[in-house]
This record gives sequence, C-alpha cells and structure tokens, in this order.
Amino acid sequence: MMFKNLPVNVFYSDETNQYIAFVPGLSWMQTQAKTIDEAMKNLQEIYDMLKEDEDFMKELEHYGRFIGFYSLNLKNA
Repeated sequence: MMFKNLPVNVFYSDETNQYIAFVPGLSWMQTQAKTIDEAMKNLQEIYDMLKEDEDFMKELEHYGRFIGFYSLNLKNA
C-alpha cells in the first residue's frame, strides 16, 4: 500500500460559516464542511471515489512531495 501526504489548505468562511478545504494543484480535491474534521473526512471520501479514475491517478502520481508550509505576511494589506 502506498501512502502520499498531501498539503491541505483550510480557510474559514464567515459568509457561509463553513471551513473550505482543498489540496493545492488538485482541482478535484476540494470541499466545505462545518468542522475541519468533517472537511478532512470529505477529502478522504473524494479520494476514495476518484482512485479508480485513471486521469486523477496520473495527476496524483505527478504531484510533488510536500516539503512544508510557509506564510507570507503582507504589509499594508
């Protein structure tokens, strides 16, 4: 069994009162939910549905190795 760690960006939307979670660069891997745990579960379910899709697996195969997360603090933003 192969494991791949993917970075997941999570934002909270005050407009919808939900967490928005997505894997950068994998447009098919995005969801929203009332909790972060639920959003992560949704992403796993999306993967489980898509793992039989040849195009998705090719995209995942070429996805780079996650190194870390950096934050850019914008001045005067």
